[in-house]
Amino acid sequence: MTILTLVLFFIPAALGISVAAALKAATEKIELVLIGTIGGLAAIVSLTYALTLAIPLSSLLLTDILLAASVTTVLILLLTSAWQNLRRLSLDSAALVSLIILVILFTIIASKLLFLTNGELKTGIINAYGDIGWHVANITMFAEGQSFPPENPILAGTRLTYPFMVNFFSAMLQISNDSINYAIVLPAIVLIPLLLTLIYCFVKNLTHRRSAAVVALLLFLLGGATLGWTRIYDDFQQAGTSPWEFLSHLPARDYSGVGNDQEGFHFLNPTFTLLLPQRPFLFGIPLAISILLLLIPANKNHATKARFIMAGVLAGLLPLFHAHTVLALIPAIIALFIINPRWPWGRFTATAIILGAPAIIYYMTGSSEAGSFFRWGPGWLVGDENIIWYWIKNTGLFIPAIALGFYLPAPRLSKALAAAGLAIFIIANLFLFAPWAWDNFKLFIYWFIINYTDFECS
Repeated sequence: MTILTLVLFFIPAALGISVAAALKAATEKIELVLIGTIGGLAAIVSLTYALTLAIPLSSLLLTDILLAASVTTVLILLLTSAWQNLRRLSLDSAALVSLIILVILFTIIASKLLFLTNGELKTGIINAYGDIGWHVANITMFAEGQSFPPENPILAGTRLTYPFMVNFFSAMLQISNDSINYAIVLPAIVLIPLLLTLIYCFVKNLTHRRSAAVVALLLFLLGGATLGWTRIYDDFQQAGTSPWEFLSHLPARDYSGVGNDQEGFHFLNPTFTLLLPQRPFLFGIPLAISILLLLIPANKNHATKARFIMAGVLAGLLPLFHAHTVLALIPAIIALFIINPRWPWGRFTATAIILGAPAIIYYMTGSSEAGSFFRWGPGWLVGDENIIWYWIKNTGLFIPAIALGFYLPAPRLSKALAAAGLAIFIIANLFLFAPWAWDNFKLFIYWFIINYTDFECS
């Protein structure tokens, strides 16, 4: 790993944090650092990609961009009250401890995504077996100079209609250190802990309870088809071995759910089915939560035009990082507008449209190589099963608890977001937004996240 590789993370993060501090984008240190880090990375990656439309991607280009970003950061710290604002913020020790633990955990786990053994590239994450090869091809194409329009690595001559910015970021890392391993692994090591800690911050902000935020974090980290684990008893009975031997040699079955599960356990574990193999989520979820945190100020005095413009910038950058996230955010933003219509929504909307329009046009003029990306698909993967039982066995008490939350005393904001989550749930149960039906899980996971606060309040 080279110094250039490290500064590709550090300098964009420093720039984003300084901007977030100058704009008073949060009321707590860890939250501000996380929002600033993901915002700074997204901005620098987007700027670099825009420049490669005219200038080939190279270590010299990266050095020049990082130098300019460093100078800008210093000027912000000197000419604004960013540093003083950051120092005055409180520090959530639970968020800090969670972040440290998660970095350690995913340094171990993410290193299994791609590693070199006896001259061969291998993966230790089963769900990444097919995805990583595709991503490596896409990254290599960017690193070798292909910029716009990018091609689908497995369909020669076909324009890529896929959120490719995370792979462009990995191409930047590959250019900096000439290692595809680091290019794949480092974003996961950095961004997964950031993403998970942002979920903690999101729930804590809305519920004002650290315990609720910790539960939400664990629900996401360990989530999956709730009753899928009941199958372990039948498998043990059939094995006819001792409990220890059975647990040491579990059957080749994913008890937490899988997209083609014959018994209908389809609500997958988001960590091992989304964050590790499906790389656009590394930017998609943290950008989404950062946008919501910016649009949910602590009080009306924090609902500043600058803060809403910053949210608009992140929303405008989002489509090329993750298109499904854009779809999931729309109901939540509408709900926030309904309960706070006097806030500076015009600044947010105008900024998001101006920056995001080129990406939307790019997707709309693309092709759907593997089938329709939008079609009627009632019931998702329910098949002939009773839909109520289908969702109970996949999510347990989550849906009943959300329903109960509508009737119990709870903050107006939590109920508004729960209503937005319900809209996502209904839409994803009626329409398919990807060629493969199980990919609608990319929307259901946002229903899961947005409804955490209503679940905790109940």
